[in-house]
Amino acid sequence: MTTISERLSYFRKKRGLKYREIAQKMGKGESQVQRWFRGENTPEVEHLVMIAGALGVTVGDLIGAPGDHDCARALGLEGVAPITNEEVLLIEMHRELELRGLGAETIALIRKMVVRIRDDNRE
Repeated sequence: MTTISERLSYFRKKRGLKYREIAQKMGKGESQVQRWFRGENTPEVEHLVMIAGALGVTVGDLIGAPGDHDCARALGLEGVAPITNEEVLLIEMHRELELRGLGAETIALIRKMVVRIRDDNRE
């Protein structure tokens, strides 16, 4: 599986869920959900978190290993086991801070937070 839509479809079928059921769990329209699962649109990170919850998987499962994700790569988390929804949110926060031009100290602090959360989740 290489694309997000392929992963979405895989987990939807594995769980035996219909688009309507996922849309209801997310509070979104069925047609919007179908477009994500068919690869017509790519869900934003906040929607990936909601989809992961509806499917009972992590966002890491949906996007693949962190090495496949630019933000995880920027944080030096390549090759680490699949990430949790909380870690994805922290990674997105890192991306936003980096885009706003915050310094290396701030980015290093966020990296430490991500690693700590990752380690706490594995204990």
